[in-house]
Amino acid sequence: MLFDCQGHPRLIDPLPMVGDPAFDWAFWIVYYDLGRGTDARLATASRVSRIPVPVLAPWCRLLAVDGLLFYVESGDPRAHLMAEVLTHLLASTTRSGS
Repeated sequence: MLFDCQGHPRLIDPLPMVGDPAFDWAFWIVYYDLGRGTDARLATASRVSRIPVPVLAPWCRLLAVDGLLFYVESGDPRAHLMAEVLTHLLASTTRSGS
């Protein structure tokens, strides 16, 4: 993800593949500045991409679970941050119906 001079996100996919575009947005939502601003990125991604939050949210939760499992297994110190992101995503996105 790159940003233009006005701070708008611009997706540049270094390895383009066929698949759900929500996946790329979800990756940015979960991993960019891990543990901070997840809700704001979710809202921004939905607005800019025109992909509804109920479509993005399951991908975010999936990536957070995958990331948490990897961080725990590899002893990565970011595991606690990913656990917080996942907990927050589970609470906020399931409560809103997504």
